Amino acid sequence: MKRQYLLPVIALLATYASPSLVKAALQPSEFEKYCSPTNSAENRIFIRDSLSASIYLFKDAVTQPNTTVCLLEVRLDFSNADMDFPIKVANNVKILGTRTANNSGSSLFSKNRDYSRRIGDNIIYYKDLLELDGDNITINGLGIFGGNYTPSKNHSNGIVINSKIGINIGNVEMAGWGTAAISIRDNMGDRLNKENPESGVYIHDSFLHHNQNTSLGYGIVLHDSAYALIEHNVFDFNRHAIAGDGSKGSGYYAYRNLILKGGGDNGLNHTHQLDMHGTDSGILHRGGDAGEYMEIGENSMQYKEGVGFFLRGKPAIQSYLYKNFFAHPVLIDKVLSRDGAIKYYYSNTTRRYENTIKYDTYGSYSVCDIDGDGKDDLVQPAGASWWYSGQGKYPWTFLERSYTTLAEVTTFTDFNQDGYCDVVRLDPYSVIEASGFSKDTSAYKAVIYSPLKKETLNFDDLYFNSKNLSIGDFDGDGFNDFFTTADNTWLMYSTQTKAWHTLNTSSYPLANLAFGDFNGDKKTDVLGISDSKNGWVVSWSGTSAWQKINSKLSSKIKSFKITDVNGDGKDDVVLVEAKLVSSSNPAQGYYIYTNISLSGQTNWIKKRHHMPYKNGWEGSQPLKYFIGKFDNQAGADLLVVDTLRNGYLSSSFNTNLQKHSVEFFNY
Repeated sequence: MKRQYLLPVIALLATYASPSLVKAALQPSEFEKYCSPTNSAENRIFIRDSLSASIYLFKDAVTQPNTTVCLLEVRLDFSNADMDFPIKVANNVKILGTRTANNSGSSLFSKNRDYSRRIGDNIIYYKDLLELDGDNITINGLGIFGGNYTPSKNHSNGIVINSKIGINIGNVEMAGWGTAAISIRDNMGDRLNKENPESGVYIHDSFLHHNQNTSLGYGIVLHDSAYALIEHNVFDFNRHAIAGDGSKGSGYYAYRNLILKGGGDNGLNHTHQLDMHGTDSGILHRGGDAGEYMEIGENSMQYKEGVGFFLRGKPAIQSYLYKNFFAHPVLIDKVLSRDGAIKYYYSNTTRRYENTIKYDTYGSYSVCDIDGDGKDDLVQPAGASWWYSGQGKYPWTFLERSYTTLAEVTTFTDFNQDGYCDVVRLDPYSVIEASGFSKDTSAYKAVIYSPLKKETLNFDDLYFNSKNLSIGDFDGDGFNDFFTTADNTWLMYSTQTKAWHTLNTSSYPLANLAFGDFNGDKKTDVLGISDSKNGWVVSWSGTSAWQKINSKLSSKIKSFKITDVNGDGKDDVVLVEAKLVSSSNPAQGYYIYTNISLSGQTNWIKKRHHMPYKNGWEGSQPLKYFIGKFDNQAGADLLVVDTLRNGYLSSSFNTNLQKHSVEFFNY
């Protein structure tokens, strides 16, 4: 693969600037390609059930070269299997499961991976599950789980690799491994090195979490001169997310990973998440050599209880950190403070470029149906990358490389009615005179983009002289239009006729207007609230004169949400508030008050939920809540994220809060 340098203008860094190593994840369509019943390829094994015989079929299959093993929604439990471990995976084997952004899919499981058994005069130790014993192996679309999710003295690995190339591990979830989810070595001939990370071991688009040990516990660990390319992964509750032993010729490339708030449990305190050991003796591994080269770029780290990256010795070349986003309050850690994003044992060993601190996107999410499954997802712009949680229930999935923030997005909506969420953004634009503005006038151009489909809708020669813009179908033609105001006039730009139309006149500022279909005629209406607090008025489809719709309520627009709660095809007004039960005793938890005005015309229909206060190793987080259609019911739901980052759902606002996020996923 040809290398492309991201920062060639910096002469000092040009030699070691970031190569373009981005690869596409193996998508569900690839599962169909390799595992379709109509595929006539040889050495293709289907495993369709979770019976004990299937675990032996799996072992026999993966030990045969040139075999594709298709796991069809199965859960294979190796806990008490009478076989030798680790299972050795042969050359050119593909292990493919059904995991997606909104389906946990197939899994391998073993809860007893740190036990021994006597065979004759020998004691055999069973610590690891899979050993990749050949080149060109793909593992994609499944969970691989051990049995230890809390810090312990367990010593086990989910996957071990030694000097193998062409390894592609993607779209996997791995947890419960006391030593590491993935352990990589290169002590058999310098096959994994700085010059070929893209063809060596590639770990991507995966969720590595709850791999904890009071002295070990890694998402990914590299030993004995190994290298790896690590990108688009989510890490949470690992002692270290990525670690290296400091050996000569070792290092890693880590791009656009999301490191959540959990983990770092060192027994007595919080340790760092990204690591490279020094080779001097001693349990602290500080001083001496520290590998060869580490490149850490465009990652987002919400963890801040300990240091972000600690370089504990002197690398043969350097470590290079650029355009990362840290939640830490300071960039360089002071001695014993543990509050810095970056720490190094020797000076002049770390090059840094445009890293950002005090940047924490936890809880700053929007709601939209990203993947077109008919259910809303949570969307998180996180510095240099965007992520989404399928149905607000499943772990974060990498969406795209983007520096756009939530504040820069006008709205999230299915603009072209194709079932997929679009991002509507107004970008500053230098406008020519022919557009109706002078060259010096500030103007904005609408950019409408589907982050999943990678499609952009273009409206050439359409500019706005302010960011006062809303979206709706005001003429009922089934297509969204642009709405803006100018000199007390309501203007609509039809995306079908490509023309401006005057809808109405009103002195209400745009900040006092809300938009929704309040009578079910499939046209967008305009709800108005005056500063005099004399109730709500409505202009049907934005063309009728103001009519009183509610004389009892006067809540300000910025505090509520417009959505269809009961699934009757009419939008309702929803107001949610969370308050401490006792301001003097936060341990009593929160009351969450929901207020609903059906079609904007009834008085508040009230309900109260209690959410206990919880505190964990990483502390407690602020309570968060979101409104969207997250389940199979017709109406919108209330999703509450508690102080330990667990999700609870009130379906259509009618049920008590029930656990929604899948096991071990913390937002």
